[in-house]
Amino acid sequence: MLVDPPGAVSDQSLIHWRVPLQTQPPIVVQREMRRWKSIDTDAFRTVLPTSDLCDVGNLPSTSDEYFDCYDRVLRALADEFAPVLRLGRRRQRLVQWMDAECFRLHHQSRRLEKRYRRSQTEDRLEWVLHERKRHETYRQNGFSY
Repeated sequence: MLVDPPGAVSDQSLIHWRVPLQTQPPIVVQREMRRWKSIDTDAFRTVLPTSDLCDVGNLPSTSDEYFDCYDRVLRALADEFAPVLRLGRRRQRLVQWMDAECFRLHHQSRRLEKRYRRSQTEDRLEWVLHERKRHETYRQNGFSY
């Protein structure tokens, strides 16, 4: 601990100190996704009939070959029209009292919020009542630890 000016301790002195805190690294969850809504459907419809999947001259003889052809062709088309995006999503550390009930309430709250934001009708009342219940549960769980 440092005191400025040195040797003087009063209510006008400037005090410096260091607190050793151990911070944990952020949790980053990697996920892969495709943007299916941005596919050019007209271009996809023109490419699909020319693929091996629709080639009458090259018909597979077994169900496994059919499945392999289907999987291979559609994966190639998906990679072409909707490439895989790798996203890292940061998650905050959880507190001890965040149990399964709190997780369930949180997800239900987000669902109701999305419904309200889409419609902006009487669903608002259901969402507000659910939020009140969720926060009361959080408070009770927090006080018990």
